[in-house]
Amino acid sequence: MDGPLSIALYSAALFSVTEGRAYSAAEYRAMLSAAGLFADGPMVGTLVHCAVLPGKPKP
Repeated sequence: MDGPLSIALYSAALFSVTEGRAYSAAEYRAMLSAAGLFADGPMVGTLVHCAVLPGKPKP
């Protein structure tokens, strides 16, 4: 797993509580692409350690 320690710790917490994990921006972009969308700009950080990745339908 790549990335800062805080992300790795968050991913470990998700796994221990929900069996889930945190995804990277590249992984979210790949999910959007698989759904027929493309990321329209950078990830925008929020005040609660989350981010928004705007997406649009592929032309």
